[in-house]
Amino acid sequence: MFMALVATWGDKVRKAWGEGPEIFNDRNAFGYGKWLGNRYKSSQVVWILGGDRDPVGYEPVWRAMARGLKEGCEGRQLATYHGANRQNRGSSPFFHNDEWLDFNFTYSGHRWSYPTYEQIARDRVLEPVKPTLDGEPLYENHPVLGDGTGFYSNRKLWDRITRGTSHQTRQSAYWAMLAGAAGHTYGCHDVWQFHNELSEPITHSNVMWYEAVEFDGPRQMGIMRRLFESRPWQKLVPDQSVIVGGQGEGELHIQAARAQDGSFLFAYLPQGGTVTIDTKKLSGKRISASWFDPRNGSTTSIGEFTRDTRDFKTPKSGRIWDWVLVLDNAERHFLAPGSTR
Repeated sequence: MFMALVATWGDKVRKAWGEGPEIFNDRNAFGYGKWLGNRYKSSQVVWILGGDRDPVGYEPVWRAMARGLKEGCEGRQLATYHGANRQNRGSSPFFHNDEWLDFNFTYSGHRWSYPTYEQIARDRVLEPVKPTLDGEPLYENHPVLGDGTGFYSNRKLWDRITRGTSHQTRQSAYWAMLAGAAGHTYGCHDVWQFHNELSEPITHSNVMWYEAVEFDGPRQMGIMRRLFESRPWQKLVPDQSVIVGGQGEGELHIQAARAQDGSFLFAYLPQGGTVTIDTKKLSGKRISASWFDPRNGSTTSIGEFTRDTRDFKTPKSGRIWDWVLVLDNAERHFLAPGSTR
């Protein structure tokens, strides 16, 4: 297990980004970074700079701090940048070409059905090639504004808007992973602040943390991991061309990826329905098909077919009924999707 440590919150670089105090500048940031990196150089740490703020106008400060961290840890540890969700920029527009940035940190933010796959796709085509992941998708039970505007300024809206659900956390995760993300993060609004009877709730937390740990979201992230690890998932490449019918818009967007050697394919349907897949992009003479339930990890076999273009209809459909279509080269005799043995 590695700990992701935030080197400093953004308002310690620019007070206007929060309450301050303003501490770091381009003269002292390097020394602080070097001291911090050296202190933890023997620990399993990943460094996160930025403090939830875009760096516009303060790039030299963050670069100096990053160079200090790398020198202090003797290059042993990875580093990235956590920008804000304004204009959905993440780290790549500012620091992708910087040597210290080891992987990109996108930020889809706390918005309903934000198309995480767009940010992942943007970063994947950049040179030099660097891994990317959504470092802050919608947290479970976090208040949501549909368009992301007025999020902190119009607090009268907070109690009248939807909160992040387990379905939304699953949707963000599968969309990102099948778009080519190197991994994914999960957050719960009530757990990160350890909200309890004695604490003042931050941004309208409304569940005690020890109750929130029983939410469905974290368990379902484990289910997703088991699905991916039941196949050589590192071979997956995004491939929307396999979807030849049934593609939807917005919340109905279907995301697909297939193994480079054609041995298997995953397609995520966020609200079920029917999808038409060109299975000729898979290898082998026959295809084994099944539906994987991301809520509980169960599998429903569809059968075996010759390689052709075929319609697949989910067992159920509707607002919370998301499914993963799993297509395998039958000759590979993979384990049941999500199985560990």
